[in-house]
Amino acid sequence: MAFVWLVSYPKSGNTWLRVLLSNYRRDAMGAANLSEPLVGAQSHLSRHGFDEIMGIPSSDLSAKELAHYRHQFHTLFIEKYPGTSFTKVHETYDGQHDAPTVFPADDRCKVIYLVRNPLDVAPSFAHHENCSIEEMIRRMADEQAMVLHGKTSFSEHIGPWDRHVRRWSEQDALPVLTIRYEDMLTAPLDVFSRVISFSELSLDRDRLGKAIEYSRFDALQAQEKETGFSERPLASSHFFRNGRSGTWEDILSDQQRDQILSDHGSTMQMFGYA
Repeated sequence: MAFVWLVSYPKSGNTWLRVLLSNYRRDAMGAANLSEPLVGAQSHLSRHGFDEIMGIPSSDLSAKELAHYRHQFHTLFIEKYPGTSFTKVHETYDGQHDAPTVFPADDRCKVIYLVRNPLDVAPSFAHHENCSIEEMIRRMADEQAMVLHGKTSFSEHIGPWDRHVRRWSEQDALPVLTIRYEDMLTAPLDVFSRVISFSELSLDRDRLGKAIEYSRFDALQAQEKETGFSERPLASSHFFRNGRSGTWEDILSDQQRDQILSDHGSTMQMFGYA
């Protein structure tokens, strides 16, 4: 039974993959309810969970101490989930404060890493954070960039887009399946079949076909409009926008495009984005 970290830079398809996995696990019970928790909730970021498992109040620890303790915490956290399990991650693989990565090389652990063209990530992430595209482009190149989760959860250090992609996809401590968001769109049955098999779940193509149908973006948009989505940030009017690739061509200015290429061009070339 595998414990799978579902890893991505923000706005790269992680939530969509979790919807798909939720629908696949439900099988004949119909589409997953977006107002209820999806597979892969970020419970590893809970300060309460850390305090309970470690027996140490996280509020008493310095940032450096916490960076070291979270590696040990994740080792114990994984043991709580003996079956096939998924957990969403935006954090960079690199440790902070001279600490090693917080992701232990446990024998059960695997990584599914999702990568998306940063030219599309920038406007999508800006919409999600309710900020300008220029501000988001600067953030995507910032060594100290964080995803904040409030007082009850740990924040995630994401750093710049190119380093995030390289460190996760090139690390060799954990088995990793790297998937392009664009391929999820154009060849969902092939890509998601690989996800299911890599995750050590039994592959049923008919069941997967139904899960893909339930996970179409138009279906998710309609359900979010009707019942809401529990993970939609308060700053956004909706979470599921268009789910397409290449929309940056109608959104980004030439200067914005050139800045992203300057910041991340070599890594973009690795994945066919430049």
